[in-house]
Amino acid sequence: MQKEIIKYDEQFKKTVVDMLESGELKSMESAKRLFNIKGSSIISRWIKKYGKEDILPKVRVRRMIDEVDNYKGTNLYERILIHLQ
Repeated sequence: MQKEIIKYDEQFKKTVVDMLESGELKSMESAKRLFNIKGSSIISRWIKKYGKEDILPKVRVRRMIDEVDNYKGTNLYERILIHLQ
């Protein structure tokens, strides 16, 4: 069975973005549920194209090198160090 590809027209995309920006939709997750939108980053792409990026979630990068000390004294610590070399 072939995978189904879903395409959204421009008005659909802009409407979802407008509803997020106006606060009618509280989150991208609620928009995904309400409109049955598949995919994890599709709405983010629409916002970048049609909206104000300030409504996108803030990105926080976790780096293993910064967190390795949290695992001192565990078996995981040595295994992590091997991968960091």
